[in-house]
Amino acid sequence: MKNSGLETCQIELMSPKMNKLFAVLAKHDVSPTRRTGIPRSHTTDWEATRMCIEAFRRTVVAAGRAGTTVRWYKGLDVATLHRCVTSFNWGGTLLEVTADILSSIIVAHPFPNANHRTAISLVRLYLGSQEIPWPSFELRGRGIKRFVALSTPFIVRSKYLLQTLRHRRMILLAVEEGFTHLSIAEEQVEIDIAGLRMKDSSIRRRHLALSKQFVDTLANEDGQRALRKPSRSRLREWVLWYGR
Repeated sequence: MKNSGLETCQIELMSPKMNKLFAVLAKHDVSPTRRTGIPRSHTTDWEATRMCIEAFRRTVVAAGRAGTTVRWYKGLDVATLHRCVTSFNWGGTLLEVTADILSSIIVAHPFPNANHRTAISLVRLYLGSQEIPWPSFELRGRGIKRFVALSTPFIVRSKYLLQTLRHRRMILLAVEEGFTHLSIAEEQVEIDIAGLRMKDSSIRRRHLALSKQFVDTLANEDGQRALRKPSRSRLREWVLWYGR
């Protein structure tokens, strides 16, 4: 890692079973890029990809205004984002469509950072195109603090499921050594032993259900009724609305 120019450090620790362990930590920063590499195409799929990237950039700007710097720990994965955008499921109710948009973006993780915040911004955009206010309160003053408080449990649980998808073997090793919790977003999350035995497809379905619950919870009664109506629009209608 050092030969690759990464800033690294090694730490030693003792497992609950009194075995000596060590870990290597690496800080990986990537310089932000202005060019996205998107083809000069105005087809619906690429216009939707541009829309998502603009949502990411606005998320970064908003974080900067709030005093938070969003680090780039990897490059912008345009190809993954494009595949994600073209795989959205437009069948079912508006709630099911919205949950799929949210969950698909988060699981794909195409952005250099702030994937959860960007996916949530895209939820607001999509529901805005359907004239459904979301969340049910204004994001100003106390409304912002309320939104963060309501979003944090979802984000923590979502990140736990992502860790299970990506680092199952490492978590199983930690369990064997007696560890019982993962540290996620400054919170201690208990390891779900049964969940570690689930197939990846089952974990993705669990993440989709979690996303659906989150979207529904932050809507008011009128919004919840509207979310249960059949979806009549597709990606093209969303892109056209966004470009107005």
